[in-house]
Amino acid sequence: MRMQLAHVGINIQNEDELKNVFSFFGDTLGLEIHEEKTCIFMDSYIEIMKKKGPGEKGHIAFSVENMEEAICFLKEKGIAFADENFKYDEEGRISAAYFREEAAGFAVHLIPMR
Repeated sequence: MRMQLAHVGINIQNEDELKNVFSFFGDTLGLEIHEEKTCIFMDSYIEIMKKKGPGEKGHIAFSVENMEEAICFLKEKGIAFADENFKYDEEGRISAAYFREEAAGFAVHLIPMR
């Protein structure tokens, strides 16, 4: 099973923290900013959530070639999924699958490789 880090989502607590994150990732590191409806991406690897998202601190997304295969593989390894929180695309395919447990305050989820 091929899996790779897709992005890290960061939950922002307040406007001051948002300014600090923008300053560090945008100004200091020079990452490109892409604003979307629910988040702001710094390049494609850092996602700043506009509202608190899953996970105490944020989330870590891994992309996989085949969602169903990856879910089955990880379930066999003892990973429990929050099946009730799966997201689906227009064609009924799983587009996001969250693990039930967090890792160090971060929700973990799978997304399809693009």
